[in-house]
Amino acid sequence: MVHYIIVITLLALGLAPNCLSSKTVGGGYLYPQFYDHSCPKAQEIVRNVVAKAVAKEPRMAASLLRLHFHDCFVKGCDASILLDSSGSIISEKRSNPNRNSARGFEVIDEIKAVMEKECPHTVSCADIMALAARDSTVLTGGPSWEVPLGRRDARGASLSGSNNNIPAPNNTFQTILTKFKLQGLDIVDLVALSGSHTIGNARCTSFRQRLYNQSGNGQPDNTLDQSYASQLRRNCPRSGGDQNLFFLDFVSPIKFDNSYFKNLLANKGLLNSDQVLFTKNGESRELVKTYAYNQELFFLQFAKSMIKMGDISPLTGYRVCIPVCHSRVAKRSSSVSYASTVTTVVFVTLCVLGVWMLTSNSISSPQTTTTTRTVTDTNSDIAFSGSNEEQPSKINEDQKDKAVFEDNPGQLPDEAVKPDDDKVSESDDLDKVKEGAAVEENRHGLQGKESAEEQEKQKMSETQISEESVLTQNQQSKQNGLKEVEDNKQMSNEEPIKVHQEETINNQDPSEDQDQIRAVAKKQINEKPKERRAKKKKKHAESIERPLETTMIGKSKKDDVAEMEDEPSVNKPKIQDQLEEDEPKGTKQLNQDQLEEDESKGTKQLNQDQLEPDEPKGNKLQNHDQQESQVQGIDNATFNDETKDKPEILNTTQTDTFQSLLKTKTNQETTEKDSQIEAQQQHESTSEETLGSTIPKESTESKNAWKSQKAQSENEKERRRDESSGKEGLYGYTWHLCNVTAGPDYIPCLDNEKALKKLRSTRHFEHRERHCPEEGPTCLVPLPKGYKRPISWPKSRDKIWYNNVPHTKLAEFKGHQNWVKVSGDFLTFPGGGTQFIHGALHYIDFLQQSVPNLKWGKRTRVILDVGCGVASFGGYLFDRDVLTMSFAPKDEHEAQVQFALERGIPAISAVMGSQRLQFPCRVFDVVHCARCRVPWHAENGMLLLELNRVLRPGGYFIWSATPVYQKLPEDVEIWNAMSSLTKAMCWDLVTIKRDKLNSVSAAIYRKPITNECYDKRSDNNPPMCKENDDANAVWHVPLRACMHRVPINPAERGTRWPAHWPNRLQKAPYWLNRTQMGIYGKPAPQDFLKDYEHWTRVVSKLYMSGLGISWSNVRNVMDMRAVYGGFAAALKDIKVWVMNVVNLDSPDTLPIIYERGLFGMYHDWCESFSTYPRSYDLLHADHLFSKLEKRCKLQPVLAEVDRIVRPGGKLIVRDESDAIGEVENLLKSLHWEVHLTFSKDQEGILSAQKGDWRPTAYQASI
Repeated sequence: MVHYIIVITLLALGLAPNCLSSKTVGGGYLYPQFYDHSCPKAQEIVRNVVAKAVAKEPRMAASLLRLHFHDCFVKGCDASILLDSSGSIISEKRSNPNRNSARGFEVIDEIKAVMEKECPHTVSCADIMALAARDSTVLTGGPSWEVPLGRRDARGASLSGSNNNIPAPNNTFQTILTKFKLQGLDIVDLVALSGSHTIGNARCTSFRQRLYNQSGNGQPDNTLDQSYASQLRRNCPRSGGDQNLFFLDFVSPIKFDNSYFKNLLANKGLLNSDQVLFTKNGESRELVKTYAYNQELFFLQFAKSMIKMGDISPLTGYRVCIPVCHSRVAKRSSSVSYASTVTTVVFVTLCVLGVWMLTSNSISSPQTTTTTRTVTDTNSDIAFSGSNEEQPSKINEDQKDKAVFEDNPGQLPDEAVKPDDDKVSESDDLDKVKEGAAVEENRHGLQGKESAEEQEKQKMSETQISEESVLTQNQQSKQNGLKEVEDNKQMSNEEPIKVHQEETINNQDPSEDQDQIRAVAKKQINEKPKERRAKKKKKHAESIERPLETTMIGKSKKDDVAEMEDEPSVNKPKIQDQLEEDEPKGTKQLNQDQLEEDESKGTKQLNQDQLEPDEPKGNKLQNHDQQESQVQGIDNATFNDETKDKPEILNTTQTDTFQSLLKTKTNQETTEKDSQIEAQQQHESTSEETLGSTIPKESTESKNAWKSQKAQSENEKERRRDESSGKEGLYGYTWHLCNVTAGPDYIPCLDNEKALKKLRSTRHFEHRERHCPEEGPTCLVPLPKGYKRPISWPKSRDKIWYNNVPHTKLAEFKGHQNWVKVSGDFLTFPGGGTQFIHGALHYIDFLQQSVPNLKWGKRTRVILDVGCGVASFGGYLFDRDVLTMSFAPKDEHEAQVQFALERGIPAISAVMGSQRLQFPCRVFDVVHCARCRVPWHAENGMLLLELNRVLRPGGYFIWSATPVYQKLPEDVEIWNAMSSLTKAMCWDLVTIKRDKLNSVSAAIYRKPITNECYDKRSDNNPPMCKENDDANAVWHVPLRACMHRVPINPAERGTRWPAHWPNRLQKAPYWLNRTQMGIYGKPAPQDFLKDYEHWTRVVSKLYMSGLGISWSNVRNVMDMRAVYGGFAAALKDIKVWVMNVVNLDSPDTLPIIYERGLFGMYHDWCESFSTYPRSYDLLHADHLFSKLEKRCKLQPVLAEVDRIVRPGGKLIVRDESDAIGEVENLLKSLHWEVHLTFSKDQEGILSAQKGDWRPTAYQASI
């Protein structure tokens, strides 16, 4: 007993001070809502003080921005720059970059003073500096961003780090880039962050060498504009005037804009470090040009790079102990303060008391040996010399006196300044300098985010936590690193839960492990979905509700993946309350495994011990393949039954983030009292409290209130008929390449040669329509030779890789019309078209001038472009905030639609043929045809009448074709026929305007908004459709030459024009009736709003940062099972477009999607989609696969997913656990990287990424 108390006391004494000083990188994480509960006014306080300071002195904005930069580049963003010299601390303010230069300390002091009054001992100075940098940018006209918060302040400084790490004005480009790379930043970050020099001043001494002695030869810098240099020399002489100030951006010195980059193009960059971005590197030069021409893109990247920089080695951790800090007072010295002493005493006392309470009860001795080990994480400075401790050092006098024209890289490693082409050396150098750091973007992208409530609870229980949980360590297998950890914990119903972790290491032969993995995987594949669900339900009914379970797979094949840092473990007495408010108390105890470093091999391994009542020992086997798996982000996760036995899976304790984001209700809707009541009720009915019940579920009753496209189309076709009277792999699948004529461009439903040969006629372009195979293909489409990852938007609008779409016919036939040209390795798109040779933007503005009521991006939001060519018209309408559904057939013109999609422009393969288009009636604001060569007047105008069906009442039809302005006999004949047809259709010819620049004319028609004209026609030709003809029925429904009447009921869709964009996005359509039940069981308008709130929360809190997706590389997105379009609406602020697919057998909500200013189409995922291979960057499937497997096999569906996703593209699946498991195995068999699976109570989420793998063998000929 006494010995036990002494051990725990010493442990507490050792760990208590670490609460104030340990650096637990990876043990915590940053997120914007960190202070929402502990200090809700924190951001407001910072904003107000900064606004006052900037109003008083505009220069202060640049000073605060620079202060944050100079802090982050030394020891990470930890406010070490604020410390004054004291004791062993040598202040960073004395360094060369900061001496007589760094300013803004008094503003930070003022903010901290106000903050301490509002919420004492809560907000760190590091977070204050990050917020102040953001607010300074916004106040001067720059972009805004959500600042991730939760940093702790350093208790030490690094003078040498400040001297060596911060780029200097006279550094060479390579030195500057190396210093950025050492911080995990890349060349894009370098150029974007340098753009902050659009505000602020620089001293004469910072650029004097450029004026007089740039290279040590007494000559000025020849890359500096000489007239600008002459102006600078007036106040910056050869000697003296060192402190004279000059604007970094002489054009707009106090406005945050892109003038800085325009100055660089004119060789008028003030500092050498600025101008070299344009003169010394091709990639940075292109970025400078891009930002000079596109301020919006610069703002977007600057915000991303600031977030990335703010995440450089932050001090974080669950044990948040933020000291009171003042920038000019050395109160944060390394000595233990009076407050920390008191904290230690209280901590020790509570530990002793806890041990006494523990040992006062009768506890049986452990049956297995308990391994106890304490790891203390020291507060280390990552210096470029590789040392883990900061040693005060004097500045070398030789370095002080170096000539100003020399490049002074500081104490960088010898290999750190090698040129970019020496990739191997540079990579090795980075590893030596910064262990465990990742240079790639979004290093913490997969980290789970702890809820604000949990943070508060941890703070409240900080001094009550017993340091009794200990770190456990897996021993690594010598051959392949496969581990098995058997949980030997057993809990008696009459005895207290044991708090010691017990571990038994099973040293099984690796080959046996592989056999077991294969057996489990094969068994799961062979099991039918219904059988799996029955077993799942039976298991669920027999067991107490299990804790939240999560599966995460880290990227394993990349050497530069950031490893998780070790963190001392803490056993939290009320962990269940922190994890889930609705969890019943006392039903289970969750023990958390800890991270421990493998001293000999430098790898991090993760274990989990989970105690459940009534569960025998050793019934949980966890397989870890360390060579193929690596945890990248989420610290806390547990696993669901269907994923425990899968290979390549790492288990950790659960994180609150995913659970909360899978709920439709927020925590604010349930009070603590309600949570306790619900917890008690869970003993009686655990099935009602599953995760599945909290995900938006479609009401069975609501199905009666909504028609599906399948029902509508079948009814319409029935009415018309009445009128007329192999060898298995590891995951159970073996894949082959598709053996088809179309090769890399294979579209199964458009390239079905067997079906095309059986066609009786092609007069109505039946051979361009969909003819799907009876069974979906299970082969994989090969990649084109030399395929590369696509160029990102907006550059992709102007050029794409030739090898990705290696077709030249359009360039040969349409190059003179500026459609597309071949330029070396690229296909370039000058932005022209047949009717707008001089560019689409001029043509777009010409149309606006012709009909002012078009109001691009306000009244007109969603348009249909028929016969789109390479879709330049739709591509440039993005600049006017207009969304264009472009379509063209897959014909002899070669890959028109494929060009569009590769460029990042929405398009589908379709034809005006014998069947209705896959769009609802009355949804497009404008329909456009620029010499689309469609015979509108033929067959009683049947094709133009189809456009009339999809066009809104009051919408415009724009026709700029040769019959409008040419006088050739054929053109005159067509014009006369069109004039008669449009008059008979009651279309109003609004105007015919001439575009002098392009020498073309456009005729613009308007569809009527009443039936008055229809009723007054003397000749019913074209005829009106019968009243029972469903205008919304489109699935394989033949065209008919008739017109539907305009709705007249004020409550019916189509009687009013939608609200202007963007108001229509968030507003429930006026025609959604409150008496109508919505998809999820609420009144339809309320259902619509709840859906939007749900997806906004999920996207912002999980998808944007919790799945490791780099959204800057995402452009083409598809929601494979859209309901109200909430997912697409939540992505409105980033530069993506979303194809919303409403499934054939789902409630027909597609008109709602169009009404809110989005677009989409109908589809049956048991068939192939009408798009080219490699079309989309991201697919999103919400409860799709569990519904599909009732109608068709999932293997061809996943083959279709693989076909349309680009290499490097992502898939996000939210579905039932059984479907998640089956999809996961299919994806693994396709060699996709499954980054994350997460499951609770038969509901879950999966995130995966497609690789470059293709099989080598071809399937038998189709």
